[in-house]
Amino acid sequence: MKKVLITGVSYGLGQSISKLLIDSGYFIYGISRTEPINELVENKNFVWLKADISQLNELKETFEMIDDLDILINNVGIYSSSLFENESTENIENIIDTNLKGNIFVTKLAVEKLSKNSRIIFINSVAGLNYINQESIYVATKHGLSAFANVLGNELKSRKIKVTSIYPGGINTPLQNQNPNKEKLLTKEFVSNYILQIIAANNIEFKSISFYPEIENH
Repeated sequence: MKKVLITGVSYGLGQSISKLLIDSGYFIYGISRTEPINELVENKNFVWLKADISQLNELKETFEMIDDLDILINNVGIYSSSLFENESTENIENIIDTNLKGNIFVTKLAVEKLSKNSRIIFINSVAGLNYINQESIYVATKHGLSAFANVLGNELKSRKIKVTSIYPGGINTPLQNQNPNKEKLLTKEFVSNYILQIIAANNIEFKSISFYPEIENH
């Protein structure tokens, strides 16, 4: 049974991916700050690890409970939309610590436990490919994460670890509750199934994949 580490499993896309992969025969380590739903926590093929990915010491303690891994899915991200001059320094720090530093920290610790011929998936955003007004900090972290993933993929080729960045448009999650076009966004199930297909195609390298809903508004 392949072991998968997924971050941000307490709701939204991370929860959806976890449920689908368990049903497909994978063992899941799920990292989040808050406890996931009982359906996951009570499943014998799921282990919840409480941690804030922006806190390196917490992560180090968490990874002591993980023996080895076959797949890493970096899912955690904080969205923010505001003119730069209106952003608080606290919010700027929080976005950078989570979206960029946190994902890099998780990857650093996971790489030490990943087997040969494994895969790392970064769930990025179309903001990692574009320049969107009123999202300067968010866009900066997503472009940074994209660059990190690209270089990492080259560095890990010798270990046959494949690195894939996924750039979805808007996904219908609680983050989109105020979006008037919410019902036309990508569903969690669609994106989760896409990720399952990538994982199942173990011998194929997907460097980057992007897809958009009918109305793009992430």
